[in-house]
Amino acid sequence: MLRIRLVSTAFLFVSATSVSAQQDPARRVEALDPTITQVVTGGFWQVDSSRGQYRVVVLTEGWEEVRHRVFVQWLAEDTAARELDVQSSMDLAPLASEWWSLADPSLSLEAGSWILLVHAAAMPLEQHTAELRFRLGPPGRVAPLR
Repeated sequence: MLRIRLVSTAFLFVSATSVSAQQDPARRVEALDPTITQVVTGGFWQVDSSRGQYRVVVLTEGWEEVRHRVFVQWLAEDTAARELDVQSSMDLAPLASEWWSLADPSLSLEAGSWILLVHAAAMPLEQHTAELRFRLGPPGRVAPLR
């Protein structure tokens, strides 16, 4: 009986500690992947009763020949839990395969559609001077604009 009580107490302590660590903003920021160099959040999507916002994440790869990759995430609102969950993610590299590196994302609302603008470089060590535009849709849907 004493053994069961000790195990229960230990479990409660570990559970309370992990919940506390998740809620501490400083610890959440410290846990971020250091290759994440830019994050842009905004816009709005809705499909039936599901809705949320977009998050665009830029990761840096490499050391001497640095490459930036852009990912779009669809954050779904969980109104009961009062939090956002990642519903879907997409790497833009397959939609921009002729470009070496993508960076500097921005979101804008144009004619009722959310547009993602990113800058692109064709070769390593080049400046990101080209502009690529994508129409963001419901989770998992991105359309390149020409």
